[in-house]
Amino acid sequence: DQAALRAGGIAFLDAPAQILAFTRGDGADRILCVFNLSGVPAAFTPSGDWAPVLAAHGEPGPSSDLPAYGGYWLRVAR
Repeated sequence: DQAALRAGGIAFLDAPAQILAFTRGDGADRILCVFNLSGVPAAFTPSGDWAPVLAAHGEPGPSSDLPAYGGYWLRVAR
């Protein structure tokens, strides 16, 4: 459903060791993917203006803590 996840580049972001964070897509059509790979909640706040798309195990949002093994997908806010 999200073209940016199927095409375009990938750019990994600096994040704490237990967090995997990257963007997919090109230009303004980008999706931010953030995953907590640990068994304890973790915080990650990306720079920029992002709008929620989907969350696995919790509420999507750049200012919310990621639950254990949770993740979220955000789109560039327009």
